Amino acid sequence: MENFDDMEVDFDQMDFVDLTDEDVPGPSEVPFHYLSDVISQMPVKERRVISIKGFIMTLLSSLSCKPEWNMKVRINDGSASLDVVLSNKVLTWLIGFSVEQMKKMKSKSKGNMTHLQMGIQKCQQALIDLCCIMDIELSPLHDTPIIINLSDVTPNHYEDLCNKVEKSL
Repeated sequence: MENFDDMEVDFDQMDFVDLTDEDVPGPSEVPFHYLSDVISQMPVKERRVISIKGFIMTLLSSLSCKPEWNMKVRINDGSASLDVVLSNKVLTWLIGFSVEQMKKMKSKSKGNMTHLQMGIQKCQQALIDLCCIMDIELSPLHDTPIIINLSDVTPNHYEDLCNKVEKSL
């Protein structure tokens, strides 16, 4: 059994990880897309994953935990904005624990409430500071696109983007 009493999450030192499900098609070979192009192709007829380099502009809903973590946000990349849902996996990673783990912590002792509040506050700060590559699932089964993965912008992303620009000239 896990011991949540000693749990600490250092969001300033965390590395982004691949949170995608294996059955979700991966992002295209393009380093990232512009939201204006993505929006012009919506609604989609089949499920696909696109990557954008963007940031969270506005929180559109409160953090919900029924039955999983859920939050609606507006993202922006400089070309357009789009309302999306942050997936349970992304929010679990940002907060540092799942809804099930939160319920266990709440039932153990009042002292764990500090850990819960810190996790939520650090998630909120991480969302405010977040500027990264976001993998977004578009599907005819969902009314709203879903962010399924976050990753750091790497030098390879910039190199791929420069190559893309050069080819278009």
